[in-house]
Amino acid sequence: MIRLLLFDLFRLFAPGGRRLRSAAVDDLASIPPGLRSDMGMSDARLADELRARVCSVVAARREEEARRLLEILNGIARKRGFPKLRWRSEGGS
Repeated sequence: MIRLLLFDLFRLFAPGGRRLRSAAVDDLASIPPGLRSDMGMSDARLADELRARVCSVVAARREEEARRLLEILNGIARKRGFPKLRWRSEGGS
């Protein structure tokens, strides 16, 4: 149960969407304007890249959180004599 509490605290203090977006903006802003034009990075493409990076980071974080939560719940289940838990998405079988 302590591991679940720590997991919740970790999620509570994890960077939010605003901070992730800010980090992506800072990263993309570090590309010099002259180089952006050479790379074919218009403002619209830069905005698309920004959205893609933020979505990618959020998806990776959610995947890691799901993996960690399943690991914690497996530990609890094993201690109580239940078989190992398996993840099954709603759409799959």
